[in-house]
Amino acid sequence: MITKSQIQFVKSLQEKSERQKAKIFVGEGSRLVLDLLKTMPHNIRQLYCTESWFYDNETKLVHFPELVHILTKELLKKISSLISNEDVVAVFDYPKFHSDDFEDYHMSLYLEDIRDPGNMGTILRLADWYGIRKIYGTNTCVDVFNNKVIQASMSSIGRVEFQAIDIVDLKVKFPDIAILGACLEGQDLKTFAVKTKTIVCIGNEAHGLTDRLKTECNTLISISAQKSLGAESLNAAIASGIFLQHFS
Repeated sequence: MITKSQIQFVKSLQEKSERQKAKIFVGEGSRLVLDLLKTMPHNIRQLYCTESWFYDNETKLVHFPELVHILTKELLKKISSLISNEDVVAVFDYPKFHSDDFEDYHMSLYLEDIRDPGNMGTILRLADWYGIRKIYGTNTCVDVFNNKVIQASMSSIGRVEFQAIDIVDLKVKFPDIAILGACLEGQDLKTFAVKTKTIVCIGNEAHGLTDRLKTECNTLISISAQKSLGAESLNAAIASGIFLQHFS
């Protein structure tokens, strides 16, 4: 069973301040929870599920039976933030990362004021796909443990770290790394090649990079719109994917 205080606690984790205070986040839905259990099994705090889901996945839960609580669908809905979730909700500790910065890879991303949870989650998943363990950004970006970010990132949230840091401090930390700014007026990406380690800066969905950040970049680069039928810009996550592929 689940107590009223537990229900209130799980629901409180929908708030950023409560997540950060407890260093805990919520995963919802069968595929996401199973992926997170596989990625970060030692971080599971509690798992709430329906009886049918439990019996369908019992063999995957054998290592932490004391953390599993079977609920009715009605009770599960009370702690879920998803309208369609009728299977499972799990509570996880924040992941802890031990790999440092550019130790094993040659590029990363810097995100300026990315506000859309879907974009942030997709960018985390893209970084995961291209083997990038750490990305950076401003502290005005959406919280990476926001429920919608978690849904979009899937289990990538357990493999890719996001660090909030000012661009000036990042340049001090990595003085030998090329800082590239993605913007419409930049050099065509297809003509650009870099021989050093790289950080590509991606701007806010509506406004792009600020003038301040542009001045901190070594070079401005652009994805050519020569064949565009009328689209004025690219989604931040799509642009990130193109840059990751180019520099991979």
